[in-house]
Amino acid sequence: MAPHSLDSQEILLSNGQKGLEKYSTEAVSKHNATNDCWLIIWGRVYDVTSWVPHHPGGSLILLRAGKDCSHLFESYHPLYVRKILGRYCIGEVEEVADNSLRCLSIQYSEAGNELFYSTLKERVEAYFVKNKVNPRFHPHMLPKSILVIAGYLLFYYLTFFGTPSFALSFLFALAMGFFTAQIGLSIQHDANHGAFSNVHWLGYLMSTSLDFVGASSFMWRQQHVVGHHSFTNVENYDPDIRVKDPDVRRVTYKQPIQKYHSFQHLYLGALYGLLALKGVFLDDFVAFITGSIGPYVFLLHYYATT
Repeated sequence: MAPHSLDSQEILLSNGQKGLEKYSTEAVSKHNATNDCWLIIWGRVYDVTSWVPHHPGGSLILLRAGKDCSHLFESYHPLYVRKILGRYCIGEVEEVADNSLRCLSIQYSEAGNELFYSTLKERVEAYFVKNKVNPRFHPHMLPKSILVIAGYLLFYYLTFFGTPSFALSFLFALAMGFFTAQIGLSIQHDANHGAFSNVHWLGYLMSTSLDFVGASSFMWRQQHVVGHHSFTNVENYDPDIRVKDPDVRRVTYKQPIQKYHSFQHLYLGALYGLLALKGVFLDDFVAFITGSIGPYVFLLHYYATT
């Protein structure tokens, strides 16, 4: 996804003046709470505190509070939202020689060529309008979610309390695993993307279904929503494709090819089945202690603001 410079008419201050006050990234980073939320979008500083309670995506607006959220903003918002930004603009980020204070960012080689991205986004948005489809809600989601959660609870009970037979318990456990996967793929994924329901509390409740089955919705939002969707499949930026060298997986073209990678289509299926255990018992704790997931550094204060 290429970056997009906002039109000059979209970044005027609320009083109509073109003069923009300069802020350091360090100063902006202090405004990182629900009642004091500033964002950096393509070099401009926005005080969106008054908008936080009305944000259609709920608390997702706080994921990068006090930091640069340019790529996240572009990946989540329709084009018309750019025009709304102007009323919240309070200044711009001052240029600094030392990039240590700057947030995770990336520049693309064709940053000025927006035609493909803009055209694609316009057509997608037009499709939803023409077909009267709500991009944040579908009526089938709620009954599907009830069915999936009920299936999980049923087979959880049958696995541990329903029978003294190990063979039957094993089969019930497989069924429980299936419904656990469905919670991850069919419920929490949409909910943590802010696309389960227009009702904020219901969306938040369903987002915690990931916590219900033993993982962390907080860590998932940091890794997947902020990291992956801002820098999808970009080497050294996307935390979803972080690998060591050497690694049993080869997921980027820059990784050195090992002989066993020729067979990864055979063994990775089984290893991915164990990935959830690694995430729950190792990765989440490492991320919480270090405050980072691979290349992405997140804010632990988010716990206190949501």
